Amino acid sequence: EAGFEVFTFKTDLGVDNLDEWIYVAKDGKEFTVMLNITQLTDPVTHTTIGYMGIAEDISQRKKKEKKIKEYLNLIDKNIITSTTDLKGNITYVSQSFCDISGYSKEELLGKNHRMIKHSDMDEKVYNELWNTISQDKRWCGEIKNRKKEGGYYWVDATISPIYNEEKEKVGYTAIRQDITDKKMIELISITDGLTNIYNRRHFNDVFPNIIQTSKRSHELLCFLIMDIDHFKQYNDTYGHQMGDDTLIKVAKCIKDSLNRDDDTCFRLGGEEFGILFKSSNKENALNFANIVRENIENLHIEHTGNSASSYVTISMGLVCKKASDIEGDDIAYKQADDLLYKAKESGRNKVCINKG
Repeated sequence: EAGFEVFTFKTDLGVDNLDEWIYVAKDGKEFTVMLNITQLTDPVTHTTIGYMGIAEDISQRKKKEKKIKEYLNLIDKNIITSTTDLKGNITYVSQSFCDISGYSKEELLGKNHRMIKHSDMDEKVYNELWNTISQDKRWCGEIKNRKKEGGYYWVDATISPIYNEEKEKVGYTAIRQDITDKKMIELISITDGLTNIYNRRHFNDVFPNIIQTSKRSHELLCFLIMDIDHFKQYNDTYGHQMGDDTLIKVAKCIKDSLNRDDDTCFRLGGEEFGILFKSSNKENALNFANIVRENIENLHIEHTGNSASSYVTISMGLVCKKASDIEGDDIAYKQADDLLYKAKESGRNKVCINKG
């Protein structure tokens, strides 16, 4: 068995002998000490005549270190956090970050956060983010990220600058909360259950906001309202199940016809749909509306009760105005609805647009 030389071996080699040891008290309880062992030397012969050991009880410190380690492990496993250098290259990620993103720490360290950027995110969000933190301010916001296997997740992120002891900015730290479930619930609440496009509730929320945003940008804003021609007769002839299938096909056709990321379509109720979009001029807006109208007729869904065609068609009312000339969303809706009624009166399967 090891003897006394276990304690003195490093000292005899001339190496600093400072180590942690577990001591056992008389009552059998164990405690941790930091033991420092030095040689005692004869001043005349310079030979070793003994050793001096100074032991410091560090039991309380070890307990605190253990608690801190447990706390850090808890954060690592449950908090989605990371740090980066000033260029956005990742210098640290928590295990929770890896779990939600699907990447390992080795795959993330040294890489830029762009590797998890989702294509749905507007570049304006990232520009605002960098402008904020570059001015040594904290940025808070919601971000949609891409998982390694191609899925996505949403986080509520708080990003702040970090500084060294000389108070020089050396990078950024981000703490995130997984809000994917919350965003899913929000999406369900604004999505029409049958057609899977936005519902009337979302339309009512966003239309006033889009008007105000377009006013600040001095843009031409267009609202297109449409209604499936003779849809009651269609349901009477083919049944409500076929009617629902037709609503789904028409909604998909409308959505697939959109040109830009900020073009948005809605099911406003029953067989009535709407599109909010921007255009450079009224002529282009009218051409776009006719393309949507033609695309729906080209689905070739049989409708023997339709006076305008042997297929399912739609009538449209289009309001296209400078945002500054739009008095309110209710008035714009009423104008588009009147134009839709005019399109129906004039033979259906047509687009009527506002004058002026």
